[in-house]
Formats: sequence, C-alpha cells, structure tokens
Amino acid sequence: MAAFMEQLYVDRHASIREKLGYKKHCKLAAYAVSTDMFNGTMHCGHEPFFICVFANKIVLRENNLEFHYRIAVNRDDPMNPIFEARSQTITVDV
Repeated sequence: MAAFMEQLYVDRHASIREKLGYKKHCKLAAYAVSTDMFNGTMHCGHEPFFICVFANKIVLRENNLEFHYRIAVNRDDPMNPIFEARSQTITVDV
C-alpha cells in the first residue's frame, strides 16, 4: 500500500525533476510514506498531504462505494489511543 501511495502522490503532485528522481531512486523519495505507530495511518507529502487509513467491509452497490474504518480520536494521549468506528459512502462511476 505504501508503494502505491507514494507512486500516486508522485504522479499527481511532483515536478518533472522530482518524478525523474523518484524513477531513478524510489527508495530515496522526497515524499516517502510514514506510518503512525499508534493507529496504522499512513501519510506522505506536504501541501497537499495524503492520508491513508485501513478500511474494511468495502462494498460496491450499483455506483455507491461504502467502506468502514477506525480512527484515533484522542490524539492528546498517543500511548492510550481510543478508536472510533466510522463509515463513508462515495458515489463512483462504474
């Protein structure tokens, strides 16, 4: 997932010079993915900032994509994360 996220960010937001540098040495990427050790959220880049969360129960009904995920809601105490279940529905072209 991290490699896909890096490639997506580079494809959409990197300059030509950054794209060539990434193609040559992707391990030295300027926009390397970092993982939050408490809730598994991945993020990369800056302005824009990509965030990736683990989703489950992914269902496509007609042209609606529905998925469920959890996020940490008490960021002030990272040693004792409290997770909250959430869901989202997105309309997609199929």
